[in-house]
Amino acid sequence: MRYPFRPGYSMAGSVEAVGEGVTTVRPGDRVQSYASHQELVTLPEREVRLLPGGVADEEAVWVPLVVTTAAGTARAAITLGETVVVIGLGPVGQLVVQYAVAHGASRVIAVDTDARRLGLARTLGRVVLLGDTPTPPSSPTTRQPARSTVTRWPSCTSAASPPARSVPPE
Repeated sequence: MRYPFRPGYSMAGSVEAVGEGVTTVRPGDRVQSYASHQELVTLPEREVRLLPGGVADEEAVWVPLVVTTAAGTARAAITLGETVVVIGLGPVGQLVVQYAVAHGASRVIAVDTDARRLGLARTLGRVVLLGDTPTPPSSPTTRQPARSTVTRWPSCTSAASPPARSVPPE
């Protein structure tokens, strides 16, 4: 890792000042950018997007994740009736589950070791959960139809190796 290290991928805030020749933003404008998390940042004009009045900063910082997820699920070409497995239910994984359901996946198998993430995915509909606390095979949340074929398998985890705990086979 190189220092100074500035984590992050998105920021939203107000323009404090602009340089000579800047025409698309002015001081006081609320903007979003794919910049690292910082209190103050200097950016090229082309990397700043104006925020509409009704969009909160907390919502605006999701833009890169939504764009990435939309592009990834479009590339996966999820179609009506498919079964999709999403491994990793962090922010991107949660979005992938939502996009898969919206694109007509008949079933989404959501895999994670975090019970909170699994609980959130449970609220999205047509989701089978695998992870933190294995549920007996007779449970309606894990029952699988016979001869199921998984047609899409997006991984939404940045882990270099499998999680320490795995799901036992049914």
